[in-house]
Amino acid sequence: MFDPASIIGNLPFHDALPSGRQIKDESNGAIYLSLDNGLRLIPNLNAWHALFINDAAQQHAPVVGDVHKGRPLGHDAALIKGEGEGKVYLLDDGTRRWIVSPEVFNRFQFDWAKIRTVANHELNAMPEGNDIE
Repeated sequence: MFDPASIIGNLPFHDALPSGRQIKDESNGAIYLSLDNGLRLIPNLNAWHALFINDAAQQHAPVVGDVHKGRPLGHDAALIKGEGEGKVYLLDDGTRRWIVSPEVFNRFQFDWAKIRTVANHELNAMPEGNDIE
């Protein structure tokens, strides 16, 4: 079984934690998502509940202080798709990021039931960010 506490700080981040893992800092209860070659703080429970399945697995680490941290996920974080569209996006600070496959969606433990449909003109007005792979 993977023990993040045994390697955090000893390896480059991309070697230590695959993208999509959730890490809970036992020192303060903060929950992070491994994304973009770093840990992204999930800013509050509302953001967490808007994205993930209810029984999403979290790996515990005594302290994640030395791991590279990206900016926190936006308070507006959501899963969205356009009307009649198949592509699902992570909305993060007003930017849409395509989740490239169902396998990636499931690896991140996103919740299919929490995808919101938005008008296509709204979706197309949002800037596109990097794909989530």
